[in-house]
Amino acid sequence: MSSVFALLCALLFNLVSSVATPGPVPTLPQSRVTSRVDLAQIQFVVPGKVTIGKTFRVLDEVENQGESLAFQTVTGFYLSVDDVLDDGDIVVGGRRAPQLGSNQSHSTTTPVTLKPDIKPGDYYLLAVADAKRDIEERTRENNVRAVRITVLPAEQKKKK
Repeated sequence: MSSVFALLCALLFNLVSSVATPGPVPTLPQSRVTSRVDLAQIQFVVPGKVTIGKTFRVLDEVENQGESLAFQTVTGFYLSVDDVLDDGDIVVGGRRAPQLGSNQSHSTTTPVTLKPDIKPGDYYLLAVADAKRDIEERTRENNVRAVRITVLPAEQKKKK
């Protein structure tokens, strides 16, 4: 019995030491690496007119349309001159989205206040799932939802 045990230990040691031997690790080409997480911004409700300096509320919903668990992320809210997220857009708010299992969603309302340096006019307000790009996703094409809004000037304080 002890010789069988010794033989098993020797085989196991050889197996482990051959696996643990450092060396080059093969990598898959980038095109073959696919994520099984897919966060989508599926709902975004915003007032049609908002006033600079006055808090308003937005409702958004993020859904994991992938097959794997998506860890906690941040949904960002941006003011934009068009409906496409780019470097020129202004961050105006955000909220945490909890981890989401496959086909789970989370919605909430978030207060947003536009700062005084925003110019009045017509804009898009964007809701962006995983705004910090913390999660590798199958696609990011469904992460942004845009709503057209009119930004009104700050209300003037009435003089007494």
